[in-house]
Amino acid sequence: MVNEIQIKHKDGNIGLKLDITQAFDTVSWRFILEVFRRYGFSEWWCDWILSLLKSARISVLVNGNPDGYFSIDRGLCQEDLLSPLILLLIEDVLSRNITKLFREGSMIIMVTRKGISPTHLFFADDIMIYCKGNIKSLRNLVALLGSYQRASGQTVSRAKSKIYYGGGSLRRRAIIADFLGMPIVTFPDRYLGVIVILGAVKYHHIANVVEKIKDQLAGWKGRMLPFQDRVVLVKSVSKSFVVAYKKICAPYEEGGLGVTQLSVMNKAFLMGLWWKIHKSNKVWARFLRANIFMRNGTLVHYVKSSILHGIKWVYSLVEDNTKVLIGDGRNTSLYYDMWVGDEAIADILEDYALDRVVLVGDMLNNGVWILSE
Repeated sequence: MVNEIQIKHKDGNIGLKLDITQAFDTVSWRFILEVFRRYGFSEWWCDWILSLLKSARISVLVNGNPDGYFSIDRGLCQEDLLSPLILLLIEDVLSRNITKLFREGSMIIMVTRKGISPTHLFFADDIMIYCKGNIKSLRNLVALLGSYQRASGQTVSRAKSKIYYGGGSLRRRAIIADFLGMPIVTFPDRYLGVIVILGAVKYHHIANVVEKIKDQLAGWKGRMLPFQDRVVLVKSVSKSFVVAYKKICAPYEEGGLGVTQLSVMNKAFLMGLWWKIHKSNKVWARFLRANIFMRNGTLVHYVKSSILHGIKWVYSLVEDNTKVLIGDGRNTSLYYDMWVGDEAIADILEDYALDRVVLVGDMLNNGVWILSE
């Protein structure tokens, strides 16, 4: 979606990263109970939740010691295991209303691929919204956020929120920033701790991370570590070895140290990602299929993407080892046979529990294999 922001359009394209101020502390209890009722929870359940919420007490630390307790009338305790679930339910109200705005045409969809139109992402209180940069869309979104704020008690911090803008003029960008009262941010930037960039990842994007790792390793007295501790260190962070790399990565029984090759691990993860894109019916997978595959099922030659290069690397390998087994006329199953030919990749796939299809039955009299995921 970040790459799609740069596509030229009259009004430009917008990505909004909304920051909810003290999301847990400001939630209205009245709103929580009304949401529960709308979801069909009984009054008995609502009374029970209200009793739990009212049982919370707050104390002020004076010289490091709590001094007295007083009750509260809003907010959720973040350490309570029930609180994240409640927060997700009430923010689903905002998510459904954003979906409604797009469905009714009150907000304009930024990009559509084969009928798939991603519009927003929610991860707890981290919210990303994508739309066209026309004022009508933004005005309706601001009105919705105001209504949600009055009902739920949650407030969007405009100073901490961000605008990602592309595909339009500088004048339009300035108008949008002034209207929303949020700062314009350029890429690369961080979302959920991950560096988000335009196009493929290059060394200069992650150079600072590499330098931080080197600085940490510099403080380690590696030569003073016992042999087994050195092995743990090598498995965790290092890629420089005194002996042959292939020998280091050999199994213990073959005289190696059992260190996993990073290239093998990377290939395994990419194969797992390709398989999920190929098989999953979730919106993100269908959108990526529409974006990086042509109608005949082959990969596109070029599109701005952070993963396309990696998918091209493993595409033929997975494609050549995916078989179709004809069943008894009632179903057809795909059989992913990769680990038959590459034990190293098989081990990684198994270690990280990536999706696969395996033979679990025996051949029946009519020659049909029983398959199971």
